[in-house]
Amino acid sequence: MGARSAGRRHGEALPILAFLGTQIALCIVYVFAGNAIALGYYRFGGWRGTGVLIVLLLPPALAEYASAAGLVTGLELPSTAVVVAGSALALAVSAAAVWFLLRDLQVRSSSG
Repeated sequence: MGARSAGRRHGEALPILAFLGTQIALCIVYVFAGNAIALGYYRFGGWRGTGVLIVLLLPPALAEYASAAGLVTGLELPSTAVVVAGSALALAVSAAAVWFLLRDLQVRSSSG
């Protein structure tokens, strides 16, 4: 086992700008996912909202895997292209989920 493979294992191949960009995208994905979960419960109620919750947790799981899999599991980190593409895909999916949940949402009146 050479020094090159040991360095790759701990993220040596990830450029700092790609790493920072994916971490920023990861934070935005979590914000979008949190909003989508709240909107899912608001729109669908308790039981169906919980079912929708499982689907809405997929984008953060994808972004987390794409950006930190090697750091958590000890496995070799994916290539920079996979990390950036996975984070961008997770960001797009979570933004689309918020948009679909908000596009025709009726606000209920609080007075009654």
